[in-house]
Amino acid sequence: DFNQCAHTLAHASPLMFELKPDDNFHMLKLLYLPLRARGEALRMLLRHASVPFVNEVVLFSEWPQLKPLVPNNQLPQLQLCEDTLLPHTKDIALHIAKLAGPPLLPIDGAGKAAALNCWRELHTTSLPFLEDPWGDATPADARIGAVNPLLNFLPEDEALPLIPRYLAGLPPWLESLEERLRRHPGGPFLGGDTPHHGDFASFHICDNITTLAGPAALDAGSPAGAASRPNLIAWVGAMRALPAVSSYVQARPQAGTGAVGKPGSLIHRHADPAAVVQRYLEATASVA
Repeated sequence: DFNQCAHTLAHASPLMFELKPDDNFHMLKLLYLPLRARGEALRMLLRHASVPFVNEVVLFSEWPQLKPLVPNNQLPQLQLCEDTLLPHTKDIALHIAKLAGPPLLPIDGAGKAAALNCWRELHTTSLPFLEDPWGDATPADARIGAVNPLLNFLPEDEALPLIPRYLAGLPPWLESLEERLRRHPGGPFLGGDTPHHGDFASFHICDNITTLAGPAALDAGSPAGAASRPNLIAWVGAMRALPAVSSYVQARPQAGTGAVGKPGSLIHRHADPAAVVQRYLEATASVA
């Protein structure tokens, strides 16, 4: 569709790159690995925005051959109009929001900044910092997103010893999210009575946290119980109830089937990763 293509290019981020020769893609395609990581939030956002797209799953066996052909040698990428790829999760999310327009795309300066900040929390790969995700040497945009490799990428025996440190550092971020939600008394979302594009980034993080460690992890460090984070709990429920999110979560590849996660990872091996993590936490606590 020429008009769609023109609209896409007109609103595109300046950070776009040309594909290298001898590659053959089709228009409006999200390329990502079979992971519930940075691309997962984009999959939900695209569906909620009713933006037609092809969900192209790049298998781990295919990635070494594709890697040198894409900008920054990283995924996700959003393919636009034949020979143009848009990299970086944040820029892809902003592009989708521009196609959809308000309210998914905030119109005021504070709202725009708040939505983009949600995506910045997923910006940097957390792999080099997993030994101490909350340490001073870890960039702010690599901390909370450490849940992605812990659940999806690392072998189970490598991930489990790192999870207690990650969970112990959650409360300040959860309190920050609760406070951000408290500022919008008119509705359950970060965007108010309807979500903005940043809601999908933060929801993805919470969704992965609950998959990794159970719903109680969202109450971590809260002495007063769930009532101390009522906005967060209501927001998670509201995000799950969005029709596009609800249908996607039911239809996506399920944990323990071998269809999601790197082979050997918690989500690849187990239908209930949180139960495995809980047994590990109990076993290590009894030894201590």
